[in-house]
Amino acid sequence: MKRKESWKKAVLILGIALVGSGIGGKGIAPVSVYAEPEYNPLEEDIKIPSEDYNEIKELVDEYLDEEKDRKKKKIAKKLRKKDEDMIKQWLFNYAIDECDYNLKNTAKIAELYEMVYPDDECQDVWENVSDFCQQGISYDDQIRTVQRKYDSNSIEVNTGTFYISNKLETQYEDGLEGSINKFADYLEPDNMLAYAGYDPSGTECVILTEKAFEYGGNQEIAYSYDGEKRTVYTTDGFEREVPVYVQVDMSTMDQRNQDAANVANMKGQLKWVEYSIRYKLEGKTTSEVFEGDYIFPASSKRELTDEDLELSEINAEMIQIGINEIYARHGRIFADPSWAAYFDGKDWYKGTVQPEEFDENIFSQTEKDNIYFLEAKYELYGGSSVTETYDENISYVINCEESITLWEKPDISSAELCQIPLGTAVNVLQGAPNGFVQVDYEGMTGFCLGSYLSEIQ
Repeated sequence: MKRKESWKKAVLILGIALVGSGIGGKGIAPVSVYAEPEYNPLEEDIKIPSEDYNEIKELVDEYLDEEKDRKKKKIAKKLRKKDEDMIKQWLFNYAIDECDYNLKNTAKIAELYEMVYPDDECQDVWENVSDFCQQGISYDDQIRTVQRKYDSNSIEVNTGTFYISNKLETQYEDGLEGSINKFADYLEPDNMLAYAGYDPSGTECVILTEKAFEYGGNQEIAYSYDGEKRTVYTTDGFEREVPVYVQVDMSTMDQRNQDAANVANMKGQLKWVEYSIRYKLEGKTTSEVFEGDYIFPASSKRELTDEDLELSEINAEMIQIGINEIYARHGRIFADPSWAAYFDGKDWYKGTVQPEEFDENIFSQTEKDNIYFLEAKYELYGGSSVTETYDENISYVINCEESITLWEKPDISSAELCQIPLGTAVNVLQGAPNGFVQVDYEGMTGFCLGSYLSEIQ
């Protein structure tokens, strides 16, 4: 069966998306990809006539909605009487389409396949798919639990200076012609007040808050933002789409950012579950999966050329990952939390050598040449400067009102060692669980949340 290949390009882009997501934390083991059994697909795609397609869809939809085992078996029996290749093609296509957004249905499809073809040679593969689905469903449930805790999909908290203009009313009031005056009725949250203003970048926006602002003008606030825009009305009767920020109690900032890091961790694992399901159904072995898990699989085997950069989605960030892949193959531990999280999520990566102990003489001449080659190409693809994987690991405290807490352990319930003022430089030692990083500050070693640190002052 000729499998659809378009999703493979997304595997490369996945690496970029996960750089800052925190996947592979010590609290959650990376998802493993089974080496055996290998799925043996049909040689050609089967074109399913529309009449048969609709009949199969009706039976499968009925199965997905059914809870009683007796009726499920009857549906499986009906499907078993139909053309075997056609049914396998249909179930394969459905599982591939569903695994990105509905793992519960994908698990049911695996269950149906096993029920329709109990003696099929690919039974073990579908059992693997079912196992992956259960892992993914568990991650998804945990993510939703945290999001319900804050009644929001946006958990991470930042701080910034907003300009507060005026309170928005439920009825049109006098105001400047064309200025934001009213928040859309159907989007007014319970117990929240809406204000018009400007965000730290100067963009017109809406700020939601539980407590009224005592005065207008510039104010430093902690906020969450889901990246979406909402509808507001202006005094001249027009609608406008603007970003909407939610003010957050500053005292909850540490807990929310720790929860946000955990959610990002689980989202990364969930995404890898989805790709693992695709790999299994595509008939990939473990070695082939690893090949697809590199930006530049051959960078330690042969010299890279411009042809290796011809993938349409290649960009500076991917080139930077490619450079660090060479270090990662030799077990270098990454002090930067985003790099540590990214490579901890790779089944092939085993971090064993601390940054200060890493000897670049371990590189082969091919690897050295490829590092030089990729560094030279980095700026051509939009990078300003290559992020060093070695030397200094200095970061600066950002994103807080006055200071952040240095904790004894990577948990906000542990003892507080001291406060680190805004703008202060710290030496990042290594990544840690729960979104924390281990740092050295004025001779004290402790842990702080990585979301408060930046390499740029």
